[in-house]
Amino acid sequence: MDAMTLAEHLTMLGLEIEAIERPGAEISEVYIGQILSIEPHPDADKLVVCHTDIGREDPLQIICGATNMKVGDKVPTAVVGATLPGGFAITRRKMRGIESFGMMCSPKELGLGEDHQGLMILDPETPVGADAKTALGLDDVILEIEVTPNRGDWDCMIGVARELAAFYNTPCRIPVLRLDETGEAATALSSVTIEDPEKCPRYIGRVLDGVRVGPSPDWLCRRLIAAGQRPINNIVDITNYVLLETGHPLHAFDYDKLAENRIVVRCARPGESITTLDGAARKLTPDMLVIADAKAPQAVAGVMGGADSEVGEGASRIFLESAYFNPVSIRRTSRALGLITEASQHFQRGADPEMAVYAINRAAMLIQELAGARIAPGLLDAYPKPYVAPTIPLRYSRTNALLGTDIDGDTQRNMLQRLGFGINNITDGSCDCTAPTWRPDVEQEADLIEEIARLHGYDKIPVTLPQVRQSEMAFAPHESKLRKLRRLLVDIGLTELVNWTFSSKENVQRAKLSAEYLDMVALQNPLSENHATMRSSLIPGLLANAAFNLNHGVDRMAAFELGPVYKPFGNNDLPDERVCMGVILIGPREEPHWSKSPQPYDFYDLKGFAEAILDFFDEALNLYEKDL
Repeated sequence: MDAMTLAEHLTMLGLEIEAIERPGAEISEVYIGQILSIEPHPDADKLVVCHTDIGREDPLQIICGATNMKVGDKVPTAVVGATLPGGFAITRRKMRGIESFGMMCSPKELGLGEDHQGLMILDPETPVGADAKTALGLDDVILEIEVTPNRGDWDCMIGVARELAAFYNTPCRIPVLRLDETGEAATALSSVTIEDPEKCPRYIGRVLDGVRVGPSPDWLCRRLIAAGQRPINNIVDITNYVLLETGHPLHAFDYDKLAENRIVVRCARPGESITTLDGAARKLTPDMLVIADAKAPQAVAGVMGGADSEVGEGASRIFLESAYFNPVSIRRTSRALGLITEASQHFQRGADPEMAVYAINRAAMLIQELAGARIAPGLLDAYPKPYVAPTIPLRYSRTNALLGTDIDGDTQRNMLQRLGFGINNITDGSCDCTAPTWRPDVEQEADLIEEIARLHGYDKIPVTLPQVRQSEMAFAPHESKLRKLRRLLVDIGLTELVNWTFSSKENVQRAKLSAEYLDMVALQNPLSENHATMRSSLIPGLLANAAFNLNHGVDRMAAFELGPVYKPFGNNDLPDERVCMGVILIGPREEPHWSKSPQPYDFYDLKGFAEAILDFFDEALNLYEKDL
């Protein structure tokens, strides 16, 4: 299947393809070469003369300024006539009197990272003369997918593979785990305690010994670079790679730097601080979740690790972490610290508590393969609050009514099962569904129907008008009268205003209202300081409307507002809500005209409006004029 077809199918499933990249599109005539000899340049101290075998009859003579290679190394070699990213062409040239017939390439010159200090040294098993685009995976195609905030499960390779497997009705195959556990049990080497299960429902740890920290193999570096990440060392790169695969963030601690070699998941204590991996010292607050040892915090949970327990080059034992954190807790901590990381973004979208096990075992397997680690037998799995998926009933007729389709019940159930949903209590007209652990966004029947629509294909849903049952809208008696009043006010020339029902004491004071209006209903979670209370009068809002219009050159205004104001009752009772009306008149009562001078609104205009309103209510009129 070609990339364009795959991109089209992903789009039909709801995954937006932002870009299709071909890393090697600008590369040609680059081959795998092996250095046969290195000799000093006779007229340049910083240059050497190399002879490189690229599988042709004669080796190439190439002048090079790099210092990180040796005889026998295999490197990407561009011959005369080759092109590199950015339109750079390789030509035959003389360098201090000696001809060079090509160029041996650094990673940056091939678009494989920012490293340009030395040549790209390849695996000794790479065949000489092979096309570098194929050998380095540069002939691959990269699809860049925009993930919506509610579908965190799409933000990984396995998540996208699940969707495609369901679309093609084929099993989803993921890497098989093969762990060789040996030595002392993990439970004898460490322990995990969760003090706040609301913020951390699950925490898993593994202990690995005999770890050799070093550079990652070429294949791993290339895949990370293709995903926009910078290789660091094999341990960090493996945790980042597993994150790309599973969507589940991991973290590695230096086991020997953890006090008493144990983990405590708790909230920060007053006055605690931590120096994170970026070198910044950060003050913690008691509402922030931390990963601590027996003495102090070693990581900000779900956001970033601490520098004190960082896995450095000399580390030989590591404690590997895989956890499920409350998305709201991580979001608040990340914002409070001003620290947005790859891990925090994944946890904020909602991670999969069951994927935590696969992710940590996958990482342990790779660390064993690539860093020579020995895996201590067993997991340290603290799971005080296991995830329970909600049961959601599905009516087959409701699906067809909403979509305008005629999909039978068997087909609907099959579609949901392909997407990982559990099916129970099957009847002729309905069934009960449980969402997979990676789908916390599915909460109601409409969500199930949306999944059926995606897999059925939006393009296959017929374009039909839905049946509408005619019914007369009914209003409460007082609402009906208010609607008629609004219509009357508009008919007599007033424009309706609709303001926020939120206000503040500063707005009341600015409007110079009496002290009784300062007795206001406070909000627990205000939008802003200017919207910290419920309004006690319509006047501040009307005056703000007038000021806004005057500041924008509108000097004529006849408007009203009809809406609720609020007064506190005390004793935590619900506030008193009353409907009030306000009218504001500014400027001339008519549009300017050459035939007569404009007359401004006055008290009698307002009196006329009031008479019309009171006549509507069949009430007597008693008015008096008051300056605000």
